[in-house]
Amino acid sequence: MANTATGKFYEGFAEVESGSNTTITDPKLAEFGDDFFKGATVWVNAGSRWTSQTSEVTDHTGDTITFNGLGLTDVQNTPAKGNPYYLFNVYGALDSENEWWYDEEEQMLYLYGDPTGKTVQVKARDTAINLDNVSYVNIDGIQVLGAGISGTNTSSITLNRVEANYAAHASTIENPYGTDVASIKLFGNNNTISNCEVAYSSATGVWISGDDNLLFNSKIHDTDYIGSYGACINVSGSGNVVSHNTAYNTGRDIIIFQSGDNCKIEYNDFSHSGMICADLGVFYTVATDGGGTEICYNWVHDNDSSGSRSGIYLDNGTSNWLVHHNVVWDAGTAAAAECAQQLHCGV
Repeated sequence: MANTATGKFYEGFAEVESGSNTTITDPKLAEFGDDFFKGATVWVNAGSRWTSQTSEVTDHTGDTITFNGLGLTDVQNTPAKGNPYYLFNVYGALDSENEWWYDEEEQMLYLYGDPTGKTVQVKARDTAINLDNVSYVNIDGIQVLGAGISGTNTSSITLNRVEANYAAHASTIENPYGTDVASIKLFGNNNTISNCEVAYSSATGVWISGDDNLLFNSKIHDTDYIGSYGACINVSGSGNVVSHNTAYNTGRDIIIFQSGDNCKIEYNDFSHSGMICADLGVFYTVATDGGGTEICYNWVHDNDSSGSRSGIYLDNGTSNWLVHHNVVWDAGTAAAAECAQQLHCGV
């Protein structure tokens, strides 16, 4: 999935020669013959490469595929020369060991190569533990594979020593500027996630929203391999604390702060963002009033984006942030601030 030697999830993907909101042209497509990719799904990290989009291919003629119009129509999100893309959901394209295709009508799984001695595991459900409208529950020392943990309107939930792998996956993107896909998602108040490891999510690893929640001493990695606005950590609300965590390897940002006030991001080790997208930060927020939110005593490093990149990126319209005593390296600009007012910054 990830190629950390090059700092890219998309190593080996095809490249757009030219494109539009409904077409991609690439001379290599002609090698497959007309209609070969008709009915496939195209994924493209388009335009300025802020995010990615998917669509169904309706025609393949020569070196051009035509697909249903992408949801984002502005020039910054229109396929252009050099953008990475790939095509999937085509039986005839299987050509490498362990590639697979599922025929929904026949309910038949096709696996390329010799299946002798191999175990095939299939995701059976999206949610392993549903904590909706639940309070005062402690979950300690469990492993979750292929299904997530989620709860809305929760309070005083504790997740401790939980290991969640491949818990959240989607192959298509419904909302390029947001995501509902997360391995652990707790919306509520006074919840604690501690000493956990969360890995291999197509979008977000851990998403906390609400007031006075704590994410502590956890490892979150290899997330957002679909290249959307997912992240290792997604935070919104008031009084939330993200402390002493290690998070690394993600398609866009390591941590996205959506909204809130009086939060604290402290003593974390954040690295290797931008493994698909561009114009991003290891830490990222846009158009937010931080309400005194503090970013301090963190290691912020290795923004691997090939485009515009920053360690701590307070994008357009941000205000009321306190940033101090962070160590930032190999991340392009240490701190980029396009703030409305009241930024106190001492990286």
